[in-house]
Amino acid sequence: MSMLGGTIRLDSKKGKGSRFTVEISMQEAEEQLGYTSNTPVYHNNKFHDVVAIDNDEVLLLMLKEMYSQEGIHCDTCTDAAELMEMIRQKEYSLLLTDLNMPGINGFELLELLRSSNVGNSPTIPVVVATASGSCNKGELLAKGFAGCLFKPFSISELMEVSDRCAIKETPDGKPDFSALLSYGNEAVMLEKLMTETEKEMQTIREAATEKDLQKLDSLTHHLRSSWEVLRADQPLNVLYRLLHGDVLPDGEALSHAVTAVLDKGAEIIRLAEEERRKYEDG
Repeated sequence: MSMLGGTIRLDSKKGKGSRFTVEISMQEAEEQLGYTSNTPVYHNNKFHDVVAIDNDEVLLLMLKEMYSQEGIHCDTCTDAAELMEMIRQKEYSLLLTDLNMPGINGFELLELLRSSNVGNSPTIPVVVATASGSCNKGELLAKGFAGCLFKPFSISELMEVSDRCAIKETPDGKPDFSALLSYGNEAVMLEKLMTETEKEMQTIREAATEKDLQKLDSLTHHLRSSWEVLRADQPLNVLYRLLHGDVLPDGEALSHAVTAVLDKGAEIIRLAEEERRKYEDG
């Protein structure tokens, strides 16, 4: 006990018994340990199916289990041909790929996806996982990846990146005005939203007609933060990834992405008008 810097004390009373008290000095912990729970604690935004590709089947099994704990289905594969066939048959919200695989690396896979016309391959968010020290996060994002994970990663890190990058919408697919309406006069806020959205959609329409990709990129970047508040930013994220790919976006894919943004803008205006009437009539 003395070697541990502690003491032991005996208190004894006849007819009652004895009590031994042991005291050992210990350093105060710098941080409090959490507890393990089997319930999902990190996954906040609902998204659907994920697909992962890696030549390491153990890692794929681990990913599948981690997503399963959060109530998310994850399909897995080990080669690009199999992946493309899976994307042809099913629309995924997110793709995870290893950076260094035999046959095709993560950069080559991303280029293949963006230049293909298979399912949602031109627009699906791609998160890259790597243990390599040759690339940093900024370099990977600049290449067109939606996010990155550095091995080994925890389930909380996986879900944080997945939640941020995956295609997701409100349950009914409609914009959510609740966060916006928590600031100031509801009718005034909705009127301002309608006016600004009309102007912005007209500007995007003009930039697309002029094929001004730089202007289109600037507008997309400007709108993403405000539409994220409305949980309506998915079409903008698709357009942003097209504009920031390694290759110039295909004309048809770009037109489709711009149309989706314009359609979402029209929906925001229409629903904001309906919501405003409720406050005026109320």
